[in-house]
Amino acid sequence: MSPQDKPLVWMHGEIATPPFSENARIIDICKQRINRFEADIREGGK
Repeated sequence: MSPQDKPLVWMHGEIATPPFSENARIIDICKQRINRFEADIREGGK
């Protein structure tokens, strides 16, 4: 750490990502559904 750097201090809580756009949320939901579908296929098609 250089003398100009400041140490990171954690005060409380958790780090949150900024809100995603509506399109990004829709894409995320679609990816989750595809992943579940692929997992079901690997497990024998529940």
